[in-house]
Amino acid sequence: SIETNTEGARYKKFDISDSEGAQSNPLTSSPISESEPRAITFDDPHVSEGAQTYDPEVEIVRRKQHRLFMLHEKYGHLGFAKLNLMARAGLIPRELANVDAPTCPGCAYGKAHRKPWRYKGTNKRQIKPATHPGQVISVDQLASPTPGFVPTHRGTPTTMRYTGATVFVDHFSDFTYIHLMTEMNAETTVLAKLAFERECATHGVPVRHYHADNGLFDTKLFRSSVEKAGQGLTFCGVNAHHQNGKAERRIKDVTEGARTALIHAAHRWPDAIHASLWPAALKHYVNLKNALPTKFSSEIKVNGRKQLAKYEESPISKMSQVEVEPNLEHFHPFGSPVYVLSDNLQALKSHNKWTDRTRVGIFLCHSPNHASSVPLVLNTKTGFVSPQFHCIYDDGFDTCKRDVHFTSAWQRKAQLHLDEQKKPKT
Repeated sequence: SIETNTEGARYKKFDISDSEGAQSNPLTSSPISESEPRAITFDDPHVSEGAQTYDPEVEIVRRKQHRLFMLHEKYGHLGFAKLNLMARAGLIPRELANVDAPTCPGCAYGKAHRKPWRYKGTNKRQIKPATHPGQVISVDQLASPTPGFVPTHRGTPTTMRYTGATVFVDHFSDFTYIHLMTEMNAETTVLAKLAFERECATHGVPVRHYHADNGLFDTKLFRSSVEKAGQGLTFCGVNAHHQNGKAERRIKDVTEGARTALIHAAHRWPDAIHASLWPAALKHYVNLKNALPTKFSSEIKVNGRKQLAKYEESPISKMSQVEVEPNLEHFHPFGSPVYVLSDNLQALKSHNKWTDRTRVGIFLCHSPNHASSVPLVLNTKTGFVSPQFHCIYDDGFDTCKRDVHFTSAWQRKAQLHLDEQKKPKT
């Protein structure tokens, strides 16, 4: 029989016993009772045409999974195990703690690797733990085969490109800092070191010792910079990169996270996202990693009173020795559409009431020189990058399919086609 639910949707009820055999819930994998009637919709791909189901309980599970998936994208494709801990601690809705993890296509494209066919034993020799921030810093460099877009906010978009980055990891706090580089040489490596030390100084942390690979860190210029600052410097063996495991592992983590976010955004918004945005993806992932908590404490009872679960001690909190609670509402998926209020309306000037009040931009990362509510947004028409506050965020990339008049000109303004011409022919 055809019935109508509270929202006005029409559905058909039937007895599952009339079907050829008992079916299973595609989300919970639990068998459906043969005596329980089910509601049938007309657009369920799991049931043949003419007998499609509408199950309110399944719909609730789907909505929760969709909410969990949106948070997974929002926080840089954070693992679902950590999202579960965040839900148990109340940092995200607690009702998501018991939701089965959905499959993320972005993670499948960006994080896939070979399955191990054998396992190494555990290494009993551990690195001597640091006791305070800045005591030991592991440092290494990564190079990119794809030239990276260098942002500008006025004038003409530059043709300079990032070619790599220097990665710093504090042993005590696990705090990560990335310095993007247009040239990979001894001078720029020293500039990266000084930039990292200025960042540490903002948290009141002096750097005492560096541990690095050879190469550019073993040059006379870098050594003299370390000696002048009264710092220590040690190296791993030649081609023994495992002796600088913290930095090597962090490079793998940030590269994997940035690649996943970049590929995910490119699949959702191919007209606007380009691989040359990898520097901003790296910065965005590092900001997330530094801000999200790392230590989970389960719910306990103290003197008969329930003490709720906690998820705290982010790397930036341990670095500054002050508990910094991140505002999770300020994080958004990398590369997602951002609708920025027009300049005239921001400046309280007159604006034609029959024209668009916003322009679309690309969310890159948070501005390092502004509040956490101010992101850096790439203008899709001019190619300029600016810090913006008056914004509307589309975390789900929903407007990409609906804005039929959208055109992206920033790739041409930034002259990315010149980079394609410089690539060696294979």
